[in-house]
Amino acid sequence: MNFSLPHSTNPLVAVNTHYESDKKSGKIHYRYIVGNMYIEGIIKSKGLPLIVPKTENEAVLDLYAEKADAFLFIGGPDYPPEFYGEDAIPEDMSCKNKRPFADLYLMRKAIASKKPVLGICAGEQLLSIASGGKLIQHVKTADQHTGEKYHKARICGGNILKSLIEGDSFEINSSHHQAVNPKFQGKGLLISAFAEDGTVEAIEGTGREFRLGLQFHIERHKGKKFRKRVFDLLIKKAEEYRNEQKN
Repeated sequence: MNFSLPHSTNPLVAVNTHYESDKKSGKIHYRYIVGNMYIEGIIKSKGLPLIVPKTENEAVLDLYAEKADAFLFIGGPDYPPEFYGEDAIPEDMSCKNKRPFADLYLMRKAIASKKPVLGICAGEQLLSIASGGKLIQHVKTADQHTGEKYHKARICGGNILKSLIEGDSFEINSSHHQAVNPKFQGKGLLISAFAEDGTVEAIEGTGREFRLGLQFHIERHKGKKFRKRVFDLLIKKAEEYRNEQKN
């Protein structure tokens, strides 16, 4: 990677992780996992990733949230439907380990802190849930949204995503079977993009705080300039937040 970092002045971006077991050794060992392209996206935009471990210790999560200048919530398995007051359906693929609690707690801390938040795929869904929203547990056209398929989406509101693309129509890469419920996107959030089949593809905050949720995987989108613009904006907003706290 070609980049330069100006010492310790880089914004710290807290990044949640997946938590899974590794049984290959004959013993059960758990690992914290985060895709390299999330991390590299932050670094290339001159941010410093702050990897948050999976823990149910609220005091530990509080410290990470306090240190961070911004937050990035990654993709992953489904979040338990009880988080938004529903029962599981047969297609439910919720993770049952420490991740759901830790992620929801960290997202609520991020929102309360008014620091910049970027949620990708499951991270977008978590942003909605933590804001009082609900999910469609299994979209009817799930086959069109899995397997990293590219398809069209259209801007329908907001300002953040609109500032990152040219025109109202753009291509996105899908790898999900759930989506934000357009009737319950969450308090303080608006829907800013839909797929052609009506699936919610992006949400944004309605206040001055930076809140952006992308259902598609921008960190590995084939449009490198688009990808870079998103991470650049996250780091810019993190810098602005840090500077505001100094004044």
